[in-house]
Amino acid sequence: MGMDVYGLNPTTKRGKSLDGSWSWSMWEPLVAYCSHAVPELWGKIQNPFSDSGEGLDAEDSKRLAARLRARIAEGHTSEWRQGLEAWCEGKGYTRHRYVFSVDTVEQFITFLDDCGGFAIRDLLSRSRGLPIGLLRQV
Repeated sequence: MGMDVYGLNPTTKRGKSLDGSWSWSMWEPLVAYCSHAVPELWGKIQNPFSDSGEGLDAEDSKRLAARLRARIAEGHTSEWRQGLEAWCEGKGYTRHRYVFSVDTVEQFITFLDDCGGFAIRDLLSRSRGLPIGLLRQV
C-alpha cells in the first residue's frame, strides 16, 4: 500500500506525480516531517492519509517548497532524520521500517515546484479506478 500524490496543473513532467507512488514507509515520515518543519502550511491538509483528494493549491505548494528548501539549508532536515533513526532504534524497528532522507525531501521539493497544486490518494483507490472528482465529493 502506498500513496499517490499527483499534480493538479503540472508545468513539467516532474510535477505530474511524485514518482508515480510512494510507499507508506516513505510517505509517513515525510508527512511527520512536514507537520513538524512547516506546520503553518502542512496543517492546511486535514488528513494526508485519506482518499479525500486533499492537498495544497499552486501558491501554497510553491511556498511549501521554499520553506522546505530553507529547512534543508538550516540543517534542520538532517537533524530530524537523525532523530527519526534514533527513535526507530529505541523502538527496536529495523533500519528499513521508515525511509527518510534529505534526498526524499528534495524529491518532494522538485515535485512541489512544478505540480501546480497537488492532491493525495492512497493506491487502493487508484487500483479501483475511482475518478478524482468522485473522491472530492466523498
